[in-house]
Amino acid sequence: MSTRAGEDGNARGRGADLLAFGLGFALAFRPIAGMDAPWHLAMGAAHLDAGPWLDVDPISWVPAVRPSDMGAWLGQALFALAERLGGLGLARALVAAVAGALLVVVRRATDRRVRARLPDDGTTAARATALVTLAVALVAAFALHRFRLRPDVFSLLMAFVVLDLLDRDELSRRRDLALLAACALWTNLHPGVVVAPVLAAAATARHRFRAGWSAVLACAIGASLRSRGPVDLVDLAAATARTGELVPEWQPLWRLDAATFAGEWALLVATVVGGLLLLRRAVASRRDEGAVLAAVAILLGARAVRLLYFAGFGAMKALERFAVPLTATPLRRRALVGAAILVVVAMPLRDRVAAGAAAREAGLSPWADLYEPNYPVRAARVLAGLELEGRLFHPVKWGGYLGRELAPRYRSAHDGRITYFGFETARDLLRFADPAAREELVDRWQLEILVVPPDLLGPDEVLGRGQRPEGRRRWVAVHADPVAAIFIDARGPHAAANLRALTGR
Repeated sequence: MSTRAGEDGNARGRGADLLAFGLGFALAFRPIAGMDAPWHLAMGAAHLDAGPWLDVDPISWVPAVRPSDMGAWLGQALFALAERLGGLGLARALVAAVAGALLVVVRRATDRRVRARLPDDGTTAARATALVTLAVALVAAFALHRFRLRPDVFSLLMAFVVLDLLDRDELSRRRDLALLAACALWTNLHPGVVVAPVLAAAATARHRFRAGWSAVLACAIGASLRSRGPVDLVDLAAATARTGELVPEWQPLWRLDAATFAGEWALLVATVVGGLLLLRRAVASRRDEGAVLAAVAILLGARAVRLLYFAGFGAMKALERFAVPLTATPLRRRALVGAAILVVVAMPLRDRVAAGAAAREAGLSPWADLYEPNYPVRAARVLAGLELEGRLFHPVKWGGYLGRELAPRYRSAHDGRITYFGFETARDLLRFADPAAREELVDRWQLEILVVPPDLLGPDEVLGRGQRPEGRRRWVAVHADPVAAIFIDARGPHAAANLRALTGR
């Protein structure tokens, strides 16, 4: 009988894993819309050809202040390899598979800990299932913004693998070796590993530091085993912190539009309340129960939208700690499942449906590889067919796409690698949107080819047919579509050659 029960339990576990993986895959398999995805693919292709170290940026002409690989060489290379093997569709499937694996890790970790707390009776399976379902839904909602074709999607998975290892009661050399291996892999996939030693230090609260210091050391050593070493990791983290004010993703929720992030606000507040109750119980009973680790994870999640997924671990711990009273009656168990459905429908699935509707509105399939309205697709094709000279400029959101599509013929300007270009340069180039600053920037940076939104330049900046450059009128229109327009500078060093190239088209 026990063997049959074990087999049934294994079958249920495999089925639950499949459902969790399917949810993550469905939420993350979507058209590529984020501005950083193209430059990550371009950098990954360069890494496949040159290895972990890149001495020359393959797509941009803007002067840099640090190595161009941005500390994520392996994650970028995996995306580029997937694209080479199966196109953008396979690269998107890789993101979706990582998201699915994340939810499997969450399901297994929560199920294991919840079952250890619940009474061993006929209700254990039903009680655990209700609580685990809600935990998976909450983590999916917290992690939703990171389900993109960017290497930090690997940080989602690796963070929860490391958190699970740190949260285990046993202290052993085997666990420390697993932490070292996980952090060594994580540090080459994405520099988010910088938080691993901090998490390990928080986890030692349940054992006293003298008993748990080996986990901190294992995480620190593993994080150091990266292509450019630990000093570069610290420098990259410091540079990212300095440039945070230019990137909304690095802002906490209270600095962003409350209506846009209403769901995230509600989940974070509920998680903070649960975390405070968890700490109170831990202090009252003089047992840590992983509360300090959960508190640090929640603080990380509250620090920036980009790190919001860490709060999901706090939600897992709170649910685990209150597993017995939360699941005591069938009504409470149904309420937990209902809450899980509400969370998934209200946030992840609503987001997925909205993305599909936007694609259809743009005349695209919801399963299209690229969400074209986010990129100047037609303008890039036109520019690729022209023999123009001079520096290309564009909004930062299009830099990765234009660099990937047009380099080396046309090297792009700035893109999402703000820490690569440096805070001052990034802030300076963003001033191009200000008409009062535009002409000075054009002259100082010698910008001669523009790919910009059609309405960015005012009528006093664009030349009519046959007009000579005078005053602010200096830009010749080359192409326009609903997304982007191309202009060339009629005063620039290459103006004569570029105008002849247009005439001879």
